[in-house]
Amino acid sequence: MKNTLKSFGIIAAVAIIGFSMTACNNGGGGGGEHTGPGSRSEPITLQENVWHNGTITGRGHTLYFVFTVNAETIYRFWVNDEYGDGSKTLDVTGTLTLPGGEVIDWDDHWYNAVVFTPAASGQVYVELKAFTSSETGTFAIVFSSNATKPASN
Repeated sequence: MKNTLKSFGIIAAVAIIGFSMTACNNGGGGGGEHTGPGSRSEPITLQENVWHNGTITGRGHTLYFVFTVNAETIYRFWVNDEYGDGSKTLDVTGTLTLPGGEVIDWDDHWYNAVVFTPAASGQVYVELKAFTSSETGTFAIVFSSNATKPASN
C-alpha cells in the first residue's frame, strides 16, 4: 500500500504540477550502482522544458537519465542543487554524453547552463551523482532548446 500511494502521489504531481521525480536508494549507505529506474540499464527519460526533481538517499549512488536531441540544434542543460534557487539540498555533478560520443563534465549550472550543439541526432545520456560521495539530498535538472531557463518548480 505504501508503494502504491507513493507512486500515485508522483503521478498526481506530474499531472497537476508538471514535474517529474525520482529517488535513488538501495536501502543502506553502501553506494554505487543500483537497479530499477534511474540505473545505468534503466535510465529515466527527461522531457524537454520539464524539471525533473530527484533525491539521492544512498551515499555514493549515481542516477542515469536520457533525452533525445536533434543534430545542429543548440541545447541548454540546467541544474538546481544546493547552489541553485535555495530549494534543493544536494550538491551534484556529472556528465552529459552526446550522440557522437563527446562527453561534457558539468557542475553547478543554475545561473549558467551547459550549452551544447550535438553534431548528430540521438540520445544524450546524463550521469548524476553527489559532488561528495557521502552526501545525500535533493536536486532538479532540465534541458531545453530555448535560451530561457524553464520556470523552476
